[in-house]
Amino acid sequence: MNQGIDTNILVRLAANDDPKQVAKASRLLQTTFSKSSPAWISLIVVVEFTWVLRRLFKYTRKDISDSITQLLETDRFLVEGEDLVRVALQSYQSSKADFSDCLILARNLSRKISPTHTFDRKAAKLEGFQLLK
Repeated sequence: MNQGIDTNILVRLAANDDPKQVAKASRLLQTTFSKSSPAWISLIVVVEFTWVLRRLFKYTRKDISDSITQLLETDRFLVEGEDLVRVALQSYQSSKADFSDCLILARNLSRKISPTHTFDRKAAKLEGFQLLK
């Protein structure tokens, strides 16, 4: 059975802001997880991760994109819906929409659900969303 990690573990590793917790998180990653037994990262954790980096740590869109890319490329991580996250990341990088909106759109389009109605003007600029006026 795979083991998962929560948002706060990823945030410690990305933000490197608390030496004690960073050391514990790094040790967990090195001793518990491997390419053959990766840490499970749920879609909810990915969304929370981007939110925390943006709101609490004031990461730029590029920093957040780089952090998501690193999650996807780390062989000790297994990201739920990796293909959806990659599609969402592309939308995020080419728009002003929040990552969570890009992921909602990617998921809905993968299920042939379109349009997705929204009041969010930034999200509505993505093809597949429709602004409710």
